[in-house]
Formats: sequence, structure tokens, C-alpha cells
Amino acid sequence: MKKIILLFLIILSIYSCNKTEVNVIVSPTPPVTVKLSSCDSLIQGLLKNTSDTIRLLSCIKISGCDSLRLGILKPNLSDTIRLLSCIKISGCDSLRLGILKPNTQDTLRLLSCIKISSSDSIRLGLLKISSVITNTVNDLPADTIIGLNTEGRPVSAGAITYYSLENNKLVQSADATSTKWDVAFSDTKIFINGGTSGPGLGGAFVLKGLFDELKTIPKDSTFAIDNSTTSSYAIPWGSGKGWYIYDGLTTIVSPIVGRVLVIRTATGKYAKIEILSFYKGGKTLTANASDVDKLIKQRYYTFRFVYQPNGSKDF
Repeated sequence: MKKIILLFLIILSIYSCNKTEVNVIVSPTPPVTVKLSSCDSLIQGLLKNTSDTIRLLSCIKISGCDSLRLGILKPNLSDTIRLLSCIKISGCDSLRLGILKPNTQDTLRLLSCIKISSSDSIRLGLLKISSVITNTVNDLPADTIIGLNTEGRPVSAGAITYYSLENNKLVQSADATSTKWDVAFSDTKIFINGGTSGPGLGGAFVLKGLFDELKTIPKDSTFAIDNSTTSSYAIPWGSGKGWYIYDGLTTIVSPIVGRVLVIRTATGKYAKIEILSFYKGGKTLTANASDVDKLIKQRYYTFRFVYQPNGSKDF
């Protein structure tokens, strides 16, 4: 009997458990974090910053070139030059369109773009050419002494040395009747390529003044020409008349300080010359120099000159 009662209590207990209500509190599901990358943010319009746009262009597959075309990039001058290929504008086209504002160096490099030669550019004032160059010629022989005659006087061959100021070089005597030379030297005589001395447009005059201070040939200047029939030469011969002084006591030839030879060349251009020395080595001999030195070292010109190639009278 006791066993039956115990069994009944167990069954009753099980039945009560099944009838009990269980209240379960469900917590709200935590929000899922949306993993938006900077690229997604850009695509969805969340980023509005220009620098971010430039930095993240690759997110929306827009290259630097496309960005330039679409106006996203507002490049400075250097960017424009670097990205010209993006919009198929060459450096030349950019110059024509005014995108490039070139400096002088760019103008020189891009002259071919607008079909302006260097010469035209000079005329138009696009090029500001640098000052002309002073050249120095050393020990140019001018009918040097080859011996003594029976009276003990110096003897030479009567040679003439021809020189091109334009090309800064000697010219062969075979070209004496051409316009290849501008000035010629023989002993203390200087010829120009014009008049009776040559077929060129040459002329000259001796200016009293300093070589470095002669910047422009005076407008009222008169260029003389060589005329052997009247023994009249553009650069006068004789001591004190042209470029030198001869001291009969010491037999020394000395250039006159403050004398400039102003030359019109064989082709009608202009130059200026200063004679620095008549002796080999570029220095005028002293009065006590040996007779041998006075004999064998004379008739070697050292001079400096400026040649103006553009045809103007400015130096």
C-alpha cells in the first residue's frame, strides 16, 4: 500500500511540473555593425571632402585623368602640365591655348609650336638675348721679320694676315678677294674688307674713348673706306694717326690708350676692336729690351674685340 501511495505522489509531482508557466525574458538582438569602408562611404555620398575625393578616386574607378576631365581635380599649373596627356592636349597646343604661360626658356623650347623661328622671336621681343661676348686674339702674326738687309734694316715678306671677326678665326690668303674676312694686318697697317682692299661692305673709324664704355655706335658716325689710290685708309696709317705711337729713340710701337677701332664688317655687321699689344707675348716691350727681342717679337698683334651678329650697332 505504501508503494502505491509513493508512486501516486511521484506522478502528481510530474504532472504539476508540466503545468507550470515559464516566463523567458528575451534580450533584444544587438545591432549589427555595418562595415562601410572609406570607398563605400565615398560611393554612398558620405564623404564630401575634396582631399578625400582625390585620395579615394580609385574606389570608384576614376583615374587622375578622368577626374581632371570631370572637373573633380582643379590642378595647379604643374598638374596641368603633368596631366596634359589626359585631355590629349600637347605642350604645343597648351601653349597656343594659353594654358601654359611659359618663361623665356619655355618660349625657346616651344617656338616650333607656333612656327616662330629664333630670329623672328628676337625681332618680336620674345627673346631677350644676352650681351655680346668679348673675344681676345693672341699673337696674331702680321708680316713678321724674316731677316736684315745689307743696311741692317729689318726685312719681311710683305705678307697680309686676314681675319674673320664673325667666325673668330684666320682666313687663308687665297680668300683675300672674298667676303670671308673682315680685317687684315700687315706690320702696323690694318685693312678693312671694303673699298680698294676687298669686295665687302667694310668700313671703319677710330673712336677716342674706352673700349668697355662704347655700348652703342654714335648715330652721327661716319665710316671711312680704304682707298689705296689716294693713300687714304679707314684706319689711318702712321704714328699718332690711328691706333699706335712709334718712339723713334726706343723703336717701340705702343697702342694708344683710349682708341677704339669701330668696324663695319664685310657683310655689313658691326664690331669694335682694341689693340692691346704689337709684340709676341701680349705685352709691349720696355725701352731697355734687347735689340733682338725688339726685332723678332714685333708684329704679333694681341687684341680684343666684340662682334654684334644681329646687325645692330649696340654692344
